[in-house]
Amino acid sequence: MSRRGWGLLALSTGLGTLGCGSDDGVSRSVPCWCSWRDYAQNPLIEPPKTNVVGDPTFLMPADTPDGRWHLFAYTPAGIFQFRSDDGLSWEADADPVVLGFRPYVLADGGKFHLFYQRYDTPAKAHLELVSSDDLSSFGTPTTVLEPTLPWEGELSDGVVSNPFVTKKDGEYWLYYSGGPGPAH
Repeated sequence: MSRRGWGLLALSTGLGTLGCGSDDGVSRSVPCWCSWRDYAQNPLIEPPKTNVVGDPTFLMPADTPDGRWHLFAYTPAGIFQFRSDDGLSWEADADPVVLGFRPYVLADGGKFHLFYQRYDTPAKAHLELVSSDDLSSFGTPTTVLEPTLPWEGELSDGVVSNPFVTKKDGEYWLYYSGGPGPAH
């Protein structure tokens, strides 16, 4: 697919301050994390097979075929799927769905699309996609985007990462990060 067909955009943003609600119902322009509280049962996910887990993306029960929560997160061993009945206690599948980093899952018309970053070399990465009808088996990876624009770095060492996909007016819009690889 061409970049135009996907309606691609690249963003570089910071959190800054957001108008967050408070206990008294008054919206304030403060860093949003100031109003977060630790949940006593701490619903942390444990990284399977490694000591690192990151960049979770999830589907709520109303969007899944089995009515359960589904979360995808990366580890150095690959992107694992976690499942939960309540969104608090999670169990990881035994094996990764794919080898990759920084996943994003999109539910669309009964299909589930898992976008992620895949390294070609330590200094070059592209975006891939695997899809599923049932969140149990996923198809063959397809390349979605490779670094080809000047600001993404030279073809030999560019990186595209952190995919986020939404559908607007029948078109898929892909937001992502890009830049030269770590060799620069």
